[in-house]
Amino acid sequence: MAKNKVAGDKQVKARLMSLERDFPNATAAALYQEGGEIFNLSQEQVPVDNGDLRQSGVLKVVRRGDGFVVLIGYGAAYALRIHEATEYDANRVEPGKDSVDGRTTGKSKFLEDPYLQLIGGIEGRLAKRAKMLLGIAGDISSLPDIKGRKKGGR
Repeated sequence: MAKNKVAGDKQVKARLMSLERDFPNATAAALYQEGGEIFNLSQEQVPVDNGDLRQSGVLKVVRRGDGFVVLIGYGAAYALRIHEATEYDANRVEPGKDSVDGRTTGKSKFLEDPYLQLIGGIEGRLAKRAKMLLGIAGDISSLPDIKGRKKGGR
């Protein structure tokens, strides 16, 4: 994914670090939920030919240093090439639809666009989610890693 600057990213990071320090388990669970929103949108937009790229998608929360990180990505060897291949978008059918007439579904920037669409206001949503989860968020090991959908799955 391209390294796009998000307006106010330093302030967002500071707020998230404060929330994470005060409520680590609830923050991890909230990060997982927010990551799930991005991942689900990405799964709708990922180009599908035989389904291998979509199925290679992964979402998980891991401990990194003193905090947590959400990892969202696609493990297929050609994922980056397809992600950046905007020149093929004109020949693709609408994202979320099955292949039609030999054309593949989806679009380029299938991970970057959902991220950019949902990053605005993330600190407020994370704080709200963490607050709701306080007291019910256990160890992050209970959060399953999510894998991409199988062929034809929605």
